[in-house]
Amino acid sequence: MKKILQSRLKLHRFRLPLLGFCLLLTGCIVCENCGSIRRSHDITTLFLNNEVVPGYTYYYNGELQWPKAILAIDAGYTVEAEFWKPVDLTGQELSDWMDRTSTWKGTRQTEKNGAEVFNPAGERIGVFFSKYDNLVTKFPGGNVVQVYPPSYQAGQGLGPGSKDRN
Repeated sequence: MKKILQSRLKLHRFRLPLLGFCLLLTGCIVCENCGSIRRSHDITTLFLNNEVVPGYTYYYNGELQWPKAILAIDAGYTVEAEFWKPVDLTGQELSDWMDRTSTWKGTRQTEKNGAEVFNPAGERIGVFFSKYDNLVTKFPGGNVVQVYPPSYQAGQGLGPGSKDRN
């Protein structure tokens, strides 16, 4: 009986470190086909100056008259996105949109954020402008990019009582 207990204790002694090691590994796994964004004052200025980047296809998130975010992706990419709508944007239309961004509440979480959009290899493939500061992109293969709705960064979201949820 004593030998059985000792053997079980030895077995349990190895399970805990093994479990910890497995959790460590899964926490360190990186999304290999995910893109990234990097906030950029130059991109914010580009949008605020109503400059349309040639060779980019423009998309908006939200209502056409009141977009929550604007995305411009290199025309060499195919965008798969349920929540982004393509738009043939001119400088004047961009100017109208920028005027409407003044209705975005001016809290810390709703600053006007310009950012560069990168593919997994670190190459810039687009630009992004929004009151939101996070954008998830995935690259399933070829020159296809899946773009998800913009959001606040983890830990930066507003509480349930906030009026700035949209």
